[in-house]
Amino acid sequence: MTGKKINKRTVWLIIGLVLIVVIGYGAYWGYGKYQANQRAMAVENRIKEYEEQFASHSEDVDFLMEYAIFLHDYDNLARLEKAMELFELIQELSPDNPTAIGYYGSAMTKIANHVESIPEKVENLQAGLDIMDKNVSDHPDSFDARMVRAENNYYIPEMFNRINVSIKDYEYMLQMTESGQYASMIPYLKLRLGQSYIKGERPEDARKVLQELVAEYPEHYYAKQAEEILKSID
Repeated sequence: MTGKKINKRTVWLIIGLVLIVVIGYGAYWGYGKYQANQRAMAVENRIKEYEEQFASHSEDVDFLMEYAIFLHDYDNLARLEKAMELFELIQELSPDNPTAIGYYGSAMTKIANHVESIPEKVENLQAGLDIMDKNVSDHPDSFDARMVRAENNYYIPEMFNRINVSIKDYEYMLQMTESGQYASMIPYLKLRLGQSYIKGERPEDARKVLQELVAEYPEHYYAKQAEEILKSID
């Protein structure tokens, strides 16, 4: 009789533990979904605000740039197409604007993710890359032109061999910081250069630049990330 009672208790204990795990997982999943919904709502509300302000700011280049970049950064076909329209409008108002041109090319490469036809994907991707390349060629000392291309090319599939382009841009931008104008960007640039070296299979170069970041900015958020990356290199 005693043995049967122990077994029953054990069974109920197991059932209780399973229920706790299931309920806990369900709560976690539900909270995660809630957070995702909140973020999506925040994005939609921000876009709505931009749309409401557009009529009175349709010739304000700074406003248009902020709106267009916001849309560009949320990878959605309709938003990317709208962003490209805004970048075109900016170029009409501010001809030969390297920031607008660079983001326009970047948006085109991102649109490649949303089309089904393989030839169309490649066509959009290559066209966007060509635009960014020409933009940097025309504006070699534009920090924005290089930053947009570097960040975009970092995520381009390896078969297109674009990581070396990112490396050159990050290296060049770090040189530009020597004037003091972009000094606040140094930690981020060194982190991204280190990550790019790793993708480009240059671990020794990655180790060097990441160690510099940790030594120069020991308490910086990006230095903490660099420390974690260095562990994986070692």
